[in-house]
Amino acid sequence: MRISPANFLMLALVLLTGQLLFGQATDKNLRFTRIGLRDGLSQSSVFSICQDYLGFMWVGTRDGLNRYDARNINIYRNIPTDSASLTDNYILSLLEDSKKRLWVGTAAGLNQYDRQRDRFVRFPLANNQSGNTTSEPIISAIVEDRHGRVWVATSHGLYCWDEHADAQQLIQVFDANMYSNRGVPLGSNNVQSFYEDATGNIWLGTVNGVLIFAPYQSRQPLRLAKHFRRVPGELNSEDVRVVQEVGDGIFWMGTKQGGINVYDTHTKTFTYLQHQPDANGRSLANNDVRSIINDRFGGYWIGTINGLNYYTEETGFTTYTANDHDQFSLSNNSIRPIFQDKRGSVWIGTYYGGICVYDRHIPVFQNYAHSPYVSSLSYNVISGLLEDEAHNLWIGTEGGGLNYMDRAGNVYNHFKHDPKIPGSLSHNHVKSLHLDRQGNLWVGTYNGGLNLLTKGTSYFQHIKHDPAIAHSLSNNNVYAIKEDAQGNMWFGTYGGGLNLKKNRAGMHFESYRAGKTGRYHISSDLVRTVFIDSRGNLWVGTEDGLNLRRAGSDQFEVFRFSLDDPGSISGNIIISIFEDAEHRIWFGTYKNGLNQYHYDTGTFTHLTEDDGLPGNNIFGILENEGLLWLSTNNGICAFDPTSGDIKSYNTKDGLGGNEFSIGAYCKTSDGQLIFGGSHGITCFNPHDFSASTYVPPIIFTDFRLFNKPVTPGGNSVLSKPVSMTDTIVLSHAQNIFTVEFSAINYVLPEKNKYAYRLEGLESEWNYVQTPTATYTNLDAGTYTLLAKGASNDGIWNEVPARLTIKILPPPWKTWWAYLGYASLVAVGIYLIIRFTKIRSRLEHQLELEHLENERQREINEIKLNFFTSISHEFRTPLTLILAPVQHLLTHAKLEEHARTMMSTVKNNSLRLLNLINQLLDFRKQESGNFQLAVTAHDLVAFADRIVAEFGPYADEQHIRFEYRKPASPIDVWFDPDQLEKVVYNLLSNAFKFAPVGGNVRFSIEKIGASEKYSQGAAVLRVWDNGEGIPGDKLASIFEFYYQLRTGGEQHRRHLGSGIGLALVKNITELHGGTIYVDSQYGEGKPTYTCFTVELPLGDTHFNGENVIRQPIETSEKAAVSDSENTADGDTYPAISVAIAEQTSVHQPIILVVEDNTEIRTLIAQALHGTYTVLQAADGHEGWQLVQAKLPDLVISDIMMPVADGISLLKNIKQSVETNHIPVLLLTARTSIENVVEALQYGGDDYITKPFHLDVLTLKIRNSLAARERFRKKFIRDYVLTPRQVLDEPSADRRFLQKVIQLIEDNLSETQFNVNRLASELGMSRPVLYRKLKQMTDLSVIELINVLRLRKAAQLLAQGNLPVSQVAYHVGFSDPKYFGKSFKAYFGKSPSEYAALDATAQEGLLSKEPY
Repeated sequence: MRISPANFLMLALVLLTGQLLFGQATDKNLRFTRIGLRDGLSQSSVFSICQDYLGFMWVGTRDGLNRYDARNINIYRNIPTDSASLTDNYILSLLEDSKKRLWVGTAAGLNQYDRQRDRFVRFPLANNQSGNTTSEPIISAIVEDRHGRVWVATSHGLYCWDEHADAQQLIQVFDANMYSNRGVPLGSNNVQSFYEDATGNIWLGTVNGVLIFAPYQSRQPLRLAKHFRRVPGELNSEDVRVVQEVGDGIFWMGTKQGGINVYDTHTKTFTYLQHQPDANGRSLANNDVRSIINDRFGGYWIGTINGLNYYTEETGFTTYTANDHDQFSLSNNSIRPIFQDKRGSVWIGTYYGGICVYDRHIPVFQNYAHSPYVSSLSYNVISGLLEDEAHNLWIGTEGGGLNYMDRAGNVYNHFKHDPKIPGSLSHNHVKSLHLDRQGNLWVGTYNGGLNLLTKGTSYFQHIKHDPAIAHSLSNNNVYAIKEDAQGNMWFGTYGGGLNLKKNRAGMHFESYRAGKTGRYHISSDLVRTVFIDSRGNLWVGTEDGLNLRRAGSDQFEVFRFSLDDPGSISGNIIISIFEDAEHRIWFGTYKNGLNQYHYDTGTFTHLTEDDGLPGNNIFGILENEGLLWLSTNNGICAFDPTSGDIKSYNTKDGLGGNEFSIGAYCKTSDGQLIFGGSHGITCFNPHDFSASTYVPPIIFTDFRLFNKPVTPGGNSVLSKPVSMTDTIVLSHAQNIFTVEFSAINYVLPEKNKYAYRLEGLESEWNYVQTPTATYTNLDAGTYTLLAKGASNDGIWNEVPARLTIKILPPPWKTWWAYLGYASLVAVGIYLIIRFTKIRSRLEHQLELEHLENERQREINEIKLNFFTSISHEFRTPLTLILAPVQHLLTHAKLEEHARTMMSTVKNNSLRLLNLINQLLDFRKQESGNFQLAVTAHDLVAFADRIVAEFGPYADEQHIRFEYRKPASPIDVWFDPDQLEKVVYNLLSNAFKFAPVGGNVRFSIEKIGASEKYSQGAAVLRVWDNGEGIPGDKLASIFEFYYQLRTGGEQHRRHLGSGIGLALVKNITELHGGTIYVDSQYGEGKPTYTCFTVELPLGDTHFNGENVIRQPIETSEKAAVSDSENTADGDTYPAISVAIAEQTSVHQPIILVVEDNTEIRTLIAQALHGTYTVLQAADGHEGWQLVQAKLPDLVISDIMMPVADGISLLKNIKQSVETNHIPVLLLTARTSIENVVEALQYGGDDYITKPFHLDVLTLKIRNSLAARERFRKKFIRDYVLTPRQVLDEPSADRRFLQKVIQLIEDNLSETQFNVNRLASELGMSRPVLYRKLKQMTDLSVIELINVLRLRKAAQLLAQGNLPVSQVAYHVGFSDPKYFGKSFKAYFGKSPSEYAALDATAQEGLLSKEPY
């Protein structure tokens, strides 16, 4: 705003003449917020203020420079050892120029802030013309002119930073010495201010007046145009602090002692604006002027040593001073710098008072509270408010009675209870107030009933509950008062329900109670509020629901909260009711927010803290221009029902307190809203509130790693402060970081709001009160932190600040690492493919080899199976050869020649059998079922027998056979049968490959103990002088199926099968020994082959696997053992067998089941004469004969057509009628599996082909003898000792036990006979007879009679029953027959037996039956 010369002169005359044209000097509507030491300011005396382009506020004090971001203050101070710190802590001036350079003037020189590195650069001031000091000057002011030049006013003159002239240093452009010829005193060097006017002239304020220079020309000295001194008609004070152009050619000069000197360049005259003590604040606050600024609204702020002035052409001066009782006044009257920020807020620096900030958008609340020093409220807890016709306020308190106060805050009267004064207030706890249409004041109290102050009187009428009067007030707690259109008074009581006093009815009250029914029923007796809406509806809020009596109705409806009904009211405690200009009804609840009732649907909508309310307790509701103002338990809010916007106010905005009271609210006739609470009353006019449109910028203020601040520079992740950083790069280990940011809004900054979001991680904004974002353990990648904020007015900056954060991957996750991985994978794939191809080729080759091996193995398997089957088939004809030959040699009287011939037949048959067994042994070895039966033998004697057999063959082939052995025996543990195969094979090979007329040597020797053989070893060597074995064949000769073809063996037709040496090697190794070969092959040198077998002495090398140890045998025992081995078909020595004569007159029946007719006939002929022989050709025919004849023993082959021997065995052993019959199995199958299978199914014995007839006869005799022993045991165990219990009975015994049990259970029954017993057993009578006869040699009748007679003997021995009773008891119907039978069995009559002593009786009982 520019002041015209005419207006200014008129204003000056008014001020000079002291005429008071204005009223109250101080504008109470102005509110200041404070920033001081408790907010972090380094010192409370402020000398300079500046705002940089980022929005930071910089504040210079006597002790350091402060940077303020609306949340935190960073302090910069001089560090003597750090040249990058400030030159001094006394900060006098600040400026950010158009190039965004921040200049800092101190009491000891000039500094420039380096934002990139968060440090300061010092600028020494050169060209000190006076030369009277070497120290840096005091920097009083720093100003930038319209050409971008920076001017520095110092105690040593004026300096200029002109980039066009010299960008390296400041040039001193003014020194008093330069103008000494113009009368400029040296004191003028102390330049306190710089000002460039509209024409470019330069005004310097110094301690020796004002110097005016013509516009500056680069590299040219300043041209002094004028110098104002303290002389009449000019300055009234020579010390000029500030110069300000306020109008066209009008300049204000703030002086130290003369106030404001006003110079009019048009008239060349001075006028003076000074403090007027009688102006009531409408003049300059003090003549010591420190600062003047022109704000963007056209006014001027003037700082003095004793207060702050605001000047406009319309209002003149307004003075603001500090008030110790008002926290929103200035903090100190000594004003230093004044600065207006980008929002328009005015910052006022004070001396020892910190900073005061004024903003025209700060809401102005006027608070009134109790004070002991001035006329004030009697009590701070307000319970009721009312405006009367005089626009004064009736204020009820909770303990201080009633107050009457004018609108200026002056309390005229206090009404309190005084027991001595009958017309005083009945109680000091006022609960409700109401002015009726006659102007009478109704006062409801707690426990004091009603008070009526009739208009024009000064005493209260007391109306209380009187139990003696039926229609008196129902309760003395009157919490609500309302008057309806008919003049009826409604009183809500807390405990007595609702009371109605009708117009002109005197003090006659009708009560509405919870306990009543019909028209007088309400939901609760605890009434909180009463309201009558524009429709004439009566609303009653209680502590148990909302009551509505509609116009024209005489009954109340009740509304309560329901969990099942979302349209129900939100709470049952109703504490405020209001109808707005749109006739919407609103209900405030306790703890459950605000509700709106909808007449059309009868439902409620709700508003709570979750929707933005500051609190859920709605104590008061008022309206102003469509906005609802709500007092709550957490401040006041303005709610727009149309948009749903809510703006809250609390103590930070100037409220006296945040907690308000029920019923304490009213709207005055001039539009003021008044709410009462625990802090007194708060008054405000919503028209005085203005919303700012300022959008706060958002800046990042701090960056921390692992909760430690990061300083820019060096190896830091920040090269410059985070506020100037676009991108931060972190390593993978720096995974815990915090970023702070701030909304640059300094007006009530504690009400700023914040939100942030990390792009790349989050999609939703995080709304927070503290603008700090912390993230941990983020994956590698690029993220963008977005931050936004809102001012205290709720204006959000929707363009968020952005900070890119790149988290580098760990070395093993970088691109080059992945490239390496890819290379490794590629190489690996290549190697895998190559390996796969190679492997595939190898697998194919191996598969071909495997197929070939399998084919060879299958061929060999077929050969082996064929040989094995043929071997089994050979046993049958061998049986037919050996059995008759053996029988003839044993029993027939043959001539010597015939006996020799028969012996030859026998020996060659045995040799053929031996070859068959060798083939079978090899088959066993391949299947893993081969076992040794080892014992100690004389190896020399063993070898003698084998050597003797090869003597005739050597003579026949004309081969010289040498045998060398030690003189003493060599005891070795071995299996003779298997070792015989080893020696026999080696000797056979030697004779086979030795040439006609050649040599074969066989030697045995014993070697001593060695590391290999701890007890020594026996060594066998077989040598021949055949063609030898090629060296490349030596490693293969012990392999299965390998056949060496050299041609030398063909002349004797002895081409091997390829299993002999393999079998030799395996048998040797099973004995723990080793075999190796030495051979010389080729022409021109002697050829030979030598096999060496080493057998360890002792038996410790046998580990128990596949080995059966047998006791050491003598020669006699060995002979017996050999004879017994004929059962396995290995050897058949002559054995004389004497067949025992049968004691029975009947020959036992033997069933022979064999498909080979010759063998069957051979066996039958061998048994004929001793046994009755039955014959069957297969298992089926045999089973039929078994069932029909029940033979005493069955001899069966296993391999037969139709039904084999195992099937026959199963049938015999699983049938009760036949399971007692012994079964001998006869077969050519010699494997252990076949033997085990036969014995598992109940076979009694197993004989392999070929067999010795004498062995077969002995086994039959032994089986029948075992049956006879069983019979005798039965007679002893079951007949002589009835009911004997066996631990584990066999099937035969279980059968007999069952028979005996049945007979003994039925002894007393005379009708119990053979048929009955057979029926009980489920058998036919003949089968039962035959089975019992075979098992016991007793018929069924004999067995029953024996058991009856023996039972009778036991009863007679007891002597308790007569003979006739005993006879009947044991099943005899005729006592005489009983006596006859008893005497026939025991040899004594029953009476004689009973007369015997116990020993004699026991002797007769032990007699075998019959």
